[in-house]
Formats: sequence, C-alpha cells, structure tokens
Amino acid sequence: MKKYKIESDDKKGDIITIRVSLKEKELIQAKADKANMKISTYVRASSLDKTIKEKPGKEFYNSIRDLRKIEFELKKLNKKQLYPDKDKALQLAKDIQKMIYECKEVYS
Repeated sequence: MKKYKIESDDKKGDIITIRVSLKEKELIQAKADKANMKISTYVRASSLDKTIKEKPGKEFYNSIRDLRKIEFELKKLNKKQLYPDKDKALQLAKDIQKMIYECKEVYS
C-alpha cells in the first residue's frame, strides 16, 4: 500500500459529506478492505486519481515464499553440481527470481 505524505500546510481539517446507498457503501467498504485502506483514505485516493492496488491474500505470500525456497534449492544444487544440467538450474533460478520481482511490482 502506498503511503501519501502530508505536507505540514496540508493538514486534513475540511470535511466533505456525501450520501450513498447502503449497497454503494458496502461496495466502497469492500474495495477499501481489498486495498487495506480506511474508507476515507480509499475515497480520497480514488477521487484524486491515485493508483489503488489490491492487497494480495495469504496465498500470494505463501506462493512467493515457496518460489524463494525453490530458487534457493536450485542455486544450492547448482553450486554442488548435483543438478545434471547446471546451466538449466541457474536459468530456472533466474526465471523464478524474475517472477518474484514481477509479482512485487504488481502488488507494491
């Protein structure tokens, strides 16, 4: 989740009141929850055209952890030369590292 820095002369003090239906409120709350934001932060960010990214679930973080383990094991096998094709093991480790980086880019 991206934090927005508040300048000293940009303190939040003004209030804008809007009316929404119960269904709209629930939808806004659900979207704010997915982005791991409070409703006010979510509404402010979305109305100011800020990029809002959904926070991934536990499965995402578990998958990243598993990919890191596989990458580590492939590198270890490559160093010990236990993997029959050391170039392929190194390339697989690099591919996994690239996948982890791409996932972080999407969700960071």
